[in-house]
Amino acid sequence: MSSFSNNNGHASASRHALKSARRICIKAGTSVVAKEDGRPSLTRLGAIAEQIGELVRDRNIEVVFVSSGAVGMGKRVLKKQSQTNLTRRQLREQREFDNYSPASLPKSTMTDFDAPLFPSTTASLLLDEENNNDDSSSSMGGLSRSRVLSSKSFVSLLELNTRPTTAEEKRKVYDSACAAAGQFDMMNLYSSLFQQEDVVASQILVTQTDFLEAGRTSNLKYAVERLMKSGIVPIVNENDAVSANKGYTDDNVFSDNDSLAALCARAFDCDVLLLLTDVDGIYDKSPKEYPESANLLPLYTLTDNMEEGAKSSQGRGGMGSKLEAARTAVTPGSKCRACVIASGTNLTSIRDIFANPNKTDWAGTLLCTPNSALEREALKEQQQQNKEEAVQTTTMPTDNQIKNNNEDDETRRKAVAARNEARKLASMPYSVRQTILRSIATSLEVCQEDILSENAKDVKAASEQNVSDVLQKRLKLTPSKLTTLASGLRQIASLPDPLHKVLCRRELSSGLMLEQVTVPIGVLLIIFESRPDSMPQIAALSLATGNGLLLKGGK
Repeated sequence: MSSFSNNNGHASASRHALKSARRICIKAGTSVVAKEDGRPSLTRLGAIAEQIGELVRDRNIEVVFVSSGAVGMGKRVLKKQSQTNLTRRQLREQREFDNYSPASLPKSTMTDFDAPLFPSTTASLLLDEENNNDDSSSSMGGLSRSRVLSSKSFVSLLELNTRPTTAEEKRKVYDSACAAAGQFDMMNLYSSLFQQEDVVASQILVTQTDFLEAGRTSNLKYAVERLMKSGIVPIVNENDAVSANKGYTDDNVFSDNDSLAALCARAFDCDVLLLLTDVDGIYDKSPKEYPESANLLPLYTLTDNMEEGAKSSQGRGGMGSKLEAARTAVTPGSKCRACVIASGTNLTSIRDIFANPNKTDWAGTLLCTPNSALEREALKEQQQQNKEEAVQTTTMPTDNQIKNNNEDDETRRKAVAARNEARKLASMPYSVRQTILRSIATSLEVCQEDILSENAKDVKAASEQNVSDVLQKRLKLTPSKLTTLASGLRQIASLPDPLHKVLCRRELSSGLMLEQVTVPIGVLLIIFESRPDSMPQIAALSLATGNGLLLKGGK
């Protein structure tokens, strides 16, 4: 495994050193993988798959990908499935319930909680097979070849020795079923996304036992090593269907996917661990509680203290778990030299950190092995940056700086206004935009005399300023030019709507369609030759396509 190289010629040598990593572990949290409603975020997942594909295919970097999201997808699957089958099951079970007799159950199955678990209103019954003998007894709960027709919860009651009572126990059982249902959908989605990048992905489900028993750990390392050497991306996740989301106490090996990623980074000899989350990195205080005064820390040493942020709405981890995971990954003795906590909502984070040679500034928060050369370099850079910022804050701005700042404010104001109006324009029906274009064409004809009169003044002023004859000719308008302009605007208005056209459609997986649809760009900045006939032409195309417009005239 190659070590990080020193590159003093760059603005941030410590960050540039990350680009020399040859094996990395990337973890995407639930807040990155899924949206608020639990649906997968195709935008973020597509960007992650694309950037991992670039690393593996173009830069020959080996990647271990730890992904959350199976539970969120599984909840949707189970909810949809239960609703789909509800009516059919009720009809079938009601018929069987009409013939049901409590005497048909053996005494060993009549526990004190059978009644509330199997109420007659839901027709949730436990029926014994007619052929009930000792040879047919099952090891699950001591019941004899029994079967559950349905249940209000997603858990198979035959698997439980005792009924779950606390909210935490019920949530663990529910999450286990959700994870089992969601893993299939999640891997189908990843397989489709990685296939677009000509990269093969594989799935590895682990429990804490796989990291405790030497034999299992050795087999796991061997499998991951062979996969990565073959250019395959192993996608690692906790096997929640088996572990039942155990991992809420300090005695467990990992309590969430942050610490699982740290274990993978250490066990698989990764150079760098990247934790993608829903914030830009570590702040000196909570950015949600103090949005104005919270500052992003480009470097965090393991001796620092900070306020732990709240956990994400869907995942199990928070900033505290990420700090603990980073500490585990880069503890002396590990080949993992650095951990970066960065934003997964930034669609170029992975590329900026590991691949973009022109991106050497601070992205996210860097944590290094204590007292390592990388940490010393990063500390030196941060101290230099702090000095430069101190000088900037104590230096009074010059008149030119004040003027430039005012110009920047004016430019920003115009850009924001153009963006807001562009959104209104894009939401207009195409028939309204066509009416506007035809009205402009009519105005050019109706106001022809006024336009030519004002244009004559411009031509005279240009002549007095000794503008070249060629430019004066371009500046001059004629009745035929105005007629041609009006005709061109009407031709644009007669064209079909260029927006919302489906250019291509591809089915990624069952029920998941990927479409390429034409949409407005947003705001166009056009630098054009200052000719009077250019502006209506540019404006007409902008109106037809639903884009905002910023114009800058040239000579």
